[in-house]
Amino acid sequence: MSEKQNEFQFNFSFIKLLLPVFLGLGVIIWLFVNEFKHETIIPFHLGIREVFFLLLAFALMLVRDGGMIWRFRIMSGNQLSWRSAFNVHILSEFTSAITPSAIGGSSLVMLFLKKEGILLGKGVTITMINLFFDELIFVIFCPIILLFVPFSEIFNSSSVLTSTISTLFWSVYAGYVFWTAFLFIGLFVRPTMISSLISLIFKLKFLKKWEHKTDNFTSNLLTSSIEISKRKLKFWLEIFGLTILTWTARFMVVNMLFLAFMSKIDHLVVFGRQIILWMVIHLTPTPGGSGFYEYMFNNYFSDILPQAYQLLIIIAVWRILTYYNYLIAGTLIVFKWLKPKKN
Repeated sequence: MSEKQNEFQFNFSFIKLLLPVFLGLGVIIWLFVNEFKHETIIPFHLGIREVFFLLLAFALMLVRDGGMIWRFRIMSGNQLSWRSAFNVHILSEFTSAITPSAIGGSSLVMLFLKKEGILLGKGVTITMINLFFDELIFVIFCPIILLFVPFSEIFNSSSVLTSTISTLFWSVYAGYVFWTAFLFIGLFVRPTMISSLISLIFKLKFLKKWEHKTDNFTSNLLTSSIEISKRKLKFWLEIFGLTILTWTARFMVVNMLFLAFMSKIDHLVVFGRQIILWMVIHLTPTPGGSGFYEYMFNNYFSDILPQAYQLLIIIAVWRILTYYNYLIAGTLIVFKWLKPKKN
């Protein structure tokens, strides 16, 4: 087993697995208790309509996962089997769920790919392409949403917390634009210039102690750029299309959950607020944004549903479909995945 594998195995623990569960469920339970104190609860009726939209939400998550798995297959030149692509996707989501949002699971994708038989150089390319297109989608989605939805509806200011989301969003969005442009130049335009610039910056006295950590990144950038230059237009269109599909399906899950309680919603408002919240939540230090995500979601969408407890049911189901399922699936895979192969 490689050094990186040992490091990952050493750092993985049940504490890291249980912490986001306790944080997320703890906040949901606290919010439910608070609502029971201040509101008359109308019994929730689970009829045909509700079941239909719940199943539709589940189906959208299957579309999202299928698209991500398919994208890994295409990026590997079909070298990954469907099972291997599934493992890489689930493990990537799993590590995102147990690490702070700002770190995510992308940093370990190369390791997962290597374990599934992909050479390191090719794994680096897949990881960098994956990262670039995911960031690009948010850079594109945000101005489109803001073009069609009034600011007052996107940036709901019903509480002190949510009124700060607008300020946080613009700061985070600027960071996304800069990072995406940086990756674009480094991967497609002038990789050597970016590598030289990074090396130069980290020669500064107050950054010099981290200089050795930039070597891998700059090397990966150059390797990826060489590999990318061989790709045809069809490849890029497929990856871009699948990226749009997967993220659209993921965010539409909440729209379907709202429709389980309401006959009509403004889909663009609900969709747009999710994008804003997703970007802002990356500033939180908890694993997968757990705790913060549930609390901020409750505040940010509180003006849409007349019954607050209904929103809490949506939050609980939404987190089960988009977060806790990856914790469970990842746990089932990770121990088998970490087990060294017998010679």
